[in-house]
Amino acid sequence: MTARKVTARGGFTVGDYGMGAAGAIAERLSALPWKAIEESLWRFGYAKAGPILTPEECATLIAMYGDDGRFRSRVDMARYKFGEGDYKYFAAPLPPLVQALRIHAYPPLAAIANRWEAALGSATGHPPDLAALLALCRRRGQDKPTPLLLHYEAGGYNCLHQDLYGDVVFPLQLTCFLSRRDVDYTGGEFLLVEQRPRAQSRGEAITTEQGEVVIFTTRHRPAERAWSAAPLPASAGPALGAITSEALGASIAALLPEHAIVADEPETSSAAAAEAVAGARVPPPERENAAPTSTRRRRPQAIRRPDFTRGHCS
Repeated sequence: MTARKVTARGGFTVGDYGMGAAGAIAERLSALPWKAIEESLWRFGYAKAGPILTPEECATLIAMYGDDGRFRSRVDMARYKFGEGDYKYFAAPLPPLVQALRIHAYPPLAAIANRWEAALGSATGHPPDLAALLALCRRRGQDKPTPLLLHYEAGGYNCLHQDLYGDVVFPLQLTCFLSRRDVDYTGGEFLLVEQRPRAQSRGEAITTEQGEVVIFTTRHRPAERAWSAAPLPASAGPALGAITSEALGASIAALLPEHAIVADEPETSSAAAAEAVAGARVPPPERENAAPTSTRRRRPQAIRRPDFTRGHCS
């Protein structure tokens, strides 16, 4: 399998793409089948939709990677044994296209997240709009933007992991895929792994096309299963319990396109997650390998977002 270098395409510059981005992205996101997306998230922990971005928009975002002024930090994944490749965190102000994705994807995702919290019996509530969430994050000291752009060369990959950067964690993330499958790269999938108590882990290898998005669980989600932490009477119905995911911490060869952008839970980077700039003596960004939670009866417990990996096959 081979990779090909991506070059920017399209007939406009980043500066030409301003307020028009917000309206176009808002229309595309509102046209998505949100009922089907929510059903998929409840059932599988992820949903694929789109395409949301045009080829020209994808090329514009790819072209930004060489402009260090647009980013606040860069992470060399090999240095921290995260994989092979690198990624950069966007600096504020965010590019209009990235900001539009965050603003207009957040409200329907917040509604789903709040239904999840209700199913789990959680007291956590998520604000209805992005501005309110950002204000909450700032009050908790989480004031750095977390959208990032990933880059892989041939043979690159990202180890299975979860992204948790502070006390305020939004339960869903969104990844946009910028490269063209079988044109810019060959091989490579977006891999999600879900660990189920008293059962083997389940993996989902997702193929994507340019401009498509995958929405997936950050850490936990509700799930119903016919098992319990303790034996149930014969007359009892199926118990409700927790499905958790386990960071395997191993390199894998199921990888994803050369470029991808994550519009994930906003402003959730804390001081504990120090900026990792290649060559600087600073701690690596936080990634969690959490132990499975205990199961409960009679109500669902949060399913942890399936661990995921991203990369590019050689």
